[in-house]
Amino acid sequence: MSTLVTTDPRHGTVAGRVAGCDCFHCRAAVSRWRTNRAHHIKQGTWQPWADAEPVRQHLKTLSDYGIGWEQVVALTGLPSANVSRILYRSGDRPPLTRISTKTADRILAVQPCFDNLADSAIVDHIGAVRRLRALVAIGWPMATLGGMLPVHPHTVRLLARNGGSCTVKLVRAVIDLYSRMCMTLPPPTMATRRARNMAAQWGWAPPLAWDDDTIDDPDAEPVTADPAAGRADEHADEVLVGRAIAGRARWSELNHAERVLAVTRMRAAGVGVPRMADLLRMSRQNLGNWCRNVLDAPPTPEVPVAPVERVRPERPRRAEVQFGWRSPNQTNPDMVRRLFAAARTYMAGGGRSSVVDRFGVNRAKLAITVAVLREAPEVAADVEAGWVPLDQAWRHVRALRAWVGSAVEVSVREVA
Repeated sequence: MSTLVTTDPRHGTVAGRVAGCDCFHCRAAVSRWRTNRAHHIKQGTWQPWADAEPVRQHLKTLSDYGIGWEQVVALTGLPSANVSRILYRSGDRPPLTRISTKTADRILAVQPCFDNLADSAIVDHIGAVRRLRALVAIGWPMATLGGMLPVHPHTVRLLARNGGSCTVKLVRAVIDLYSRMCMTLPPPTMATRRARNMAAQWGWAPPLAWDDDTIDDPDAEPVTADPAAGRADEHADEVLVGRAIAGRARWSELNHAERVLAVTRMRAAGVGVPRMADLLRMSRQNLGNWCRNVLDAPPTPEVPVAPVERVRPERPRRAEVQFGWRSPNQTNPDMVRRLFAAARTYMAGGGRSSVVDRFGVNRAKLAITVAVLREAPEVAADVEAGWVPLDQAWRHVRALRAWVGSAVEVSVREVA
């Protein structure tokens, strides 16, 4: 008599008895299987095998959603070979055409939903982005949230600002964090102020603006007090407004709604701009400008603006051409005349050294001028003349550059 070890997965099953185990648990499993088989045969419901094609299509549907067959194995507890053989070949044997009813029922019970996704799956989850933004809207800094999540704080910042894809593990961590902290306000600090101001600037809704049943719906919209009012008064901290009126909070610590409330209440109490500036620790001029632009500014009427017809001026048809080299202080007309005179003297048979000493020019520039006179005499004539028509000037410039390369610079300047 042989007995399987207790750690063997076949221990206590019909497979263990088939493997030769003669223990009590394996024999009891066989007895239960025979009793169940006899009962179903008697009732006419005995179907030990099922068609594999519906199960195969269900596995493909799960794969399109992001649940692979390996995740199905982890969810159902079936052997990996039993599931992979439904989809793929095994050597020369084709995929299975029939499987046990028990295996089919377990696989078909797996539904394509977020809860069945693996932790490493990549998803676009708008609910995670909205939850992060809601926590920032009530004052939780992104650095603090990043320390509570299994990712780098920079990843949390990118996800909150830009949205996009992330792992299911991060989404589940964000959902758990949101459920624990959505009704908990952080301690008042400068980081908390900056987080609230940033959320108000970007228009992020707080947790109370979202319903738990619709926060994951891409088409859902937050419920705000007045969408046309910009930053609503619900973002104002009454305690901080009272501290500002008492002179214990700076102007930089207040968001837009708190500034409006503080200044309005001090005005109603008869406090002037100089005293308000001292209490809020800012300059009188800046506070006065803010009051005029924000509180005292009348509504701007919408005036239709007539389209402006732009008339393109006609370009002049004359140009002034200057010839020179890519070096400073070498574009004056006198230098151009001396170079051309020296080049013609050299081409007439004069020695190079004597010509250089006589006209006071550079040897390299003399050689370039001689090449221009020999290869493109019409360009040399136009350049030496001082001005040419625009179209002809551009044609000559291209020809000149083709001959002398980057060593010579010809500039064309339009004149009236």
